[in-house]
Amino acid sequence: MPLPEAPLDVIITIGEIDHPMVTDAAAWIAAALWKAGSREPWLRRATEWCWATLKRPDELSGYLLKFALAFLDQVPEPARADGGWTFDWLGWSPGQSVEWRGLVTLQALETLTAHGRITLPRAV
Repeated sequence: MPLPEAPLDVIITIGEIDHPMVTDAAAWIAAALWKAGSREPWLRRATEWCWATLKRPDELSGYLLKFALAFLDQVPEPARADGGWTFDWLGWSPGQSVEWRGLVTLQALETLTAHGRITLPRAV
């Protein structure tokens, strides 16, 4: 059996990928690596895993939530080809979807600005 190349491989090999301590640590380590500007190959896999885990909110523990927030503060969000945010309800038509995406994007930008996360350029 070949030696594992990364800690994630060891965890997968021993069948403990869903252990709460592993999920907490993966989000924390991924956040720290993103903050440090790491190009560690494991980081891509860990980031994909963290995004997938965050899509299952019913399974988030208190510690995972704490570390997930650190992860979200550091990781670049997956880019959308046309930018902006989307909404999580049924879009009835393409026109309506474009309109709602614009409103949701403006609300998100207002929230980020209000909490000091971004500074929007001032209109002249």
